[in-house]
Amino acid sequence: TVSVLYWIAMDCTWPLAFAIPGRKSLAWQSLVQSGEESKGRAAEGATELYELRRRISDFFAAKDPGSQPQRSFVDDVAKPYAQLVKAATLHFDCSHLGTGKGKAHTTSIEFTDAWTYDERKTSAAIVEVAWVLHNIAASLSIIGSQSVASGTADGLKAAFQTFQEAAGYIKLLREAVMPAMPTGEQVGMFLPESIEFCESLLLANAAHAFTLRAALQEGAKPSLLAKLYRDVGDAYQRLGGASNMHGPKARAFLAVQA
Repeated sequence: TVSVLYWIAMDCTWPLAFAIPGRKSLAWQSLVQSGEESKGRAAEGATELYELRRRISDFFAAKDPGSQPQRSFVDDVAKPYAQLVKAATLHFDCSHLGTGKGKAHTTSIEFTDAWTYDERKTSAAIVEVAWVLHNIAASLSIIGSQSVASGTADGLKAAFQTFQEAAGYIKLLREAVMPAMPTGEQVGMFLPESIEFCESLLLANAAHAFTLRAALQEGAKPSLLAKLYRDVGDAYQRLGGASNMHGPKARAFLAVQA
């Protein structure tokens, strides 16, 4: 087994993987048309929703394997989309999407599961909310890892805050979205254990960044630093054990070899 403390000494953190969307993840055009029928803010919101979803699809379609998300993608595209898609599920009664009940809008949500690599397809609109929240957290975790790599006090402080923010989005997914998700959709990346693992990983990354920053401070007590490093190492060791429940994808997050 690879020592987790070795990886901490290498100043590594482990970002989440993306759930890559299909080009036709949601047929929001029908919502745009419905919004136009009701005029006013509903039409504007539906049009904005459709445009943001197109930009997200374009981002992943054009993204090179080595490219990384920027903060502007998170703040200007992904976050507004998450807010609008949540509002749309209420305003347009998307709970009936694809079920044949009531005045529904046909949709097909397609994406690659971040944990299993399986191609997923569903008509449950709540999955789109869950998917975008996960990808916001994944984007933030990558940005946080980039800040850690700077090795500066300011960069490590930013990394700590960014990992905390990412964990907050996974917590939002766990507390506000998962209770409304059909049990049949709670597989792969949306298993309760998978979501708990992601949240714990991000919090461990935040503690890791905090510890690395503390080590840069003048007058830092060796005994305190030793405790901080030990606590972070213990957190990663626990995650290494938990990752065995989720297969090679989760183990790859931690670079732990069984």
